[in-house]
Amino acid sequence: MAEKKQEESFRVIDRRPFTTDGELRQEVVAEQEREAQREAKKEATAPQAQAPVSEAKNAACGTPKAFTSV
Repeated sequence: MAEKKQEESFRVIDRRPFTTDGELRQEVVAEQEREAQREAKKEATAPQAQAPVSEAKNAACGTPKAFTSV
């Protein structure tokens, strides 16, 4: 019966970025690296996706490419 009581309790997860020594935790470093990779991947795909949109706007309004501003 005592074991079942423990299962019903809640867990506390330490999410502080620093250890007791004041150093960054390994989990925090790994998470920052993953976020940096995601951002780099987003930035690499974003300009490619936006280029056709601007060309489509020019085509939709009937403005010739020679007269569009850069």
